[in-house]
Amino acid sequence: MPAPELVNGGVSCAGVVRDLSAFAGNNEVRLTWSAEPARESNEDDAGVADPTKFLVVVEQGETSRLVKVAAPASGTTITGLRNGVEASFEVYALTADGSSAPAGPVTATPLTGMEGEVAGLIVAFEPGIAVAPGQQLVPGEQRVNKVDLAIEGQISDDATLVSFSEAVSVAEAEEIAADLAADPTVAWAEPDRFLFTAAAPGPDLAQPVSVPNDAKYATDQWNLWDKFGIGVGDSATSMTDAWAQGTGNGATVAVIDTGITAHPDLDSQLVPGYDFVSNPDQLAASRVERGPPVAFDADSIDASRFGALGWDDNPADPGDWRGVAPVRDSTWHGTKVVGIIAAQARNAEGIAGIAPDAKIQPVRALSWRGGLLSDIAAAISWSSGAHVDGVTDNANPSNVINLSLAAQTTCPTALQDAIDGARSRGAVVIAAAGNANDDADLFTPGNCNGVINVGATDRSGNRAPYSNYGSRVDISAPGGNSIVGGGILSTSNSGAAYPADPMWTSDQGTSFAAAHVAAAAAILKGKNAALLPDEIEQQLTGSVRPFATTACDSDIARTCGSGIVSLAQVATASNGDEDLAMTFSRTKSQYAQASASVLDATGDFTVESWVYDTELNSGWQYIASKGGLNTRTGNDRIPFYVGTEDAS
Repeated sequence: MPAPELVNGGVSCAGVVRDLSAFAGNNEVRLTWSAEPARESNEDDAGVADPTKFLVVVEQGETSRLVKVAAPASGTTITGLRNGVEASFEVYALTADGSSAPAGPVTATPLTGMEGEVAGLIVAFEPGIAVAPGQQLVPGEQRVNKVDLAIEGQISDDATLVSFSEAVSVAEAEEIAADLAADPTVAWAEPDRFLFTAAAPGPDLAQPVSVPNDAKYATDQWNLWDKFGIGVGDSATSMTDAWAQGTGNGATVAVIDTGITAHPDLDSQLVPGYDFVSNPDQLAASRVERGPPVAFDADSIDASRFGALGWDDNPADPGDWRGVAPVRDSTWHGTKVVGIIAAQARNAEGIAGIAPDAKIQPVRALSWRGGLLSDIAAAISWSSGAHVDGVTDNANPSNVINLSLAAQTTCPTALQDAIDGARSRGAVVIAAAGNANDDADLFTPGNCNGVINVGATDRSGNRAPYSNYGSRVDISAPGGNSIVGGGILSTSNSGAAYPADPMWTSDQGTSFAAAHVAAAAAILKGKNAALLPDEIEQQLTGSVRPFATTACDSDIARTCGSGIVSLAQVATASNGDEDLAMTFSRTKSQYAQASASVLDATGDFTVESWVYDTELNSGWQYIASKGGLNTRTGNDRIPFYVGTEDAS
């Protein structure tokens, strides 16, 4: 990418950026710098002006981009980067008249912090091969030379967790899996990989806990009512019909995440959950530089508050802070996702959840080092009502499952097995597409079959710059962009490390986009619990508002699904089980409104509609279509259902 043109203009020019440093994170790099102090010009010195902004040139692989940062910033976080690929950064200081010479380049390689640590396999044994928890002699183990194996227990209908005597690299684990899978007693085997939250951190936009609900809905929850929000309202001061036919009552959403913290907006919204973070000895590690090893499951900081080490029935979030790379404060990620879905509405304080009458089942599966594939698969199975060895069966099975997490790998067999099982029990599974600004087909669980994979848009109705894209993305929803237009406000906690006081804060990422779609799915499940996962997907992906332009991205190859989920259209769509035709009656609005009429004796149907093309100002036009479903004029779309067919 060409460097910005240098303009020499005396005192109006900015000085060179100093002390540029780069710190790697998960799909991101944090940059810090200092600006050269301003000084007046004289005979020997042209002088230096205060910069008005900074320009960051980002190079990774064959991709380049520019990021503008308003002065007087001393750094920024560059999101949407691929893990394991070195990125380089140059920073220019700019004034109205020109730019400085570049600072840098500096380089950093984004990382998860769990590279090279695998503690076991997930294995499916052939029918008739019996294994039991604690069993030391594992069928096929004679083929494995690097480590000893042991049976830990069943985690889904077909899969069993097998542990190693010591942690190994991913490459070694793949070799062990291949050796074991070659045995005739084994159907398949794969490494127990790590998955991570799909938030894309931006500037801290925390809100005080005392903020009144109505004020924050109107000022900060643009994602519920703005032009490219999801249509709970059609402005900050008026509502659509989105909540007229249900707000999630009767639906239960499992949020498989970091757990949950106490919060006045959430405490009444919960059903009992579970903690599926296991505690392999091999994965204990220093949490601060040169510190003693800390358990993989951080519950040990206070067992009375957070439960015992390993699986237990307490899904409280003890905090996922890290003092080693990638360094971060606790994210309270699960609490944020839960708030978007089902925070109390019309409360004395706080925010409005999208499906405020849905129940939340908090399921902890991610620790301070990420989440093990085996734990996540077990969490999906248990949440949807399956039996998992060593765990009391779920008395409140969830019919919606939210997976705001991601890892760059093909869909693991164990994860697909768990998802298939959940779907067979009627649960719809929502996944975040991931935050690497890359092809979503490369990231799991969004690339698994049967999930609704969600990309993120910003307030302008375009693809958020960090969001993954491509044919694997089914639909998009607001994920926010803290640089342009703001993030997504939700429930959180003020603790930097351990839980402290409840609060509200803004964040961004496909994690939070997925939460919007999970809430919309909960509204549909609340209206009709018998809807199958495919019917839910059909109604969601057919009930969208268009992106700001023809495509979601300036590169039309970077697709983002069918559009931005529209709760106003989802809430008024057919349940999919009526044998009705739709008659559209003329109304004074951009979109015609629908009412149902019975099919005629031949089983045929007639669709009648009047549409007003606001862009062409062509006046009301009558359209009738007998036996056909396509009714569209100009740039207007008329969404409706006949049976289960989407005819938008």
